[in-house]
Amino acid sequence: MPRTSGIFEIAKRLLAAGADANMTYETGISGPRIPLLNALANPDMVKVLIRGGSDVNYRKDTRSRPAEYTGHTVLMIAASKGYLDTVKLLVEAGADVNAENPAGETAAVLALKERTYCHSSISCP
Repeated sequence: MPRTSGIFEIAKRLLAAGADANMTYETGISGPRIPLLNALANPDMVKVLIRGGSDVNYRKDTRSRPAEYTGHTVLMIAASKGYLDTVKLLVEAGADVNAENPAGETAAVLALKERTYCHSSISCP
């Protein structure tokens, strides 16, 4: 059994026992965040956290770093990083697709900007 399957089981059990999927914690210079922000690259963990009640419309705190994600929702961050499976899960769970960041950009705009950047770059993330 892969090691990560144990992490999923632990998360499921903790959430079933009443753990708060939206509890914020400090990560040093990146500011307060909820577990969903750290799971965006892992759709299986995103599913676990959504089922556990994670806020799919959570917005990064204004004290957060890197500054380019300040005021972004989890959907915006997932879209800008190209995490398609996670974007699908967030939208299905009710994430606001029309939410705007402080610059007035939606998740769709951020995804398109990242795609444009990738086409003009030597390598894509």
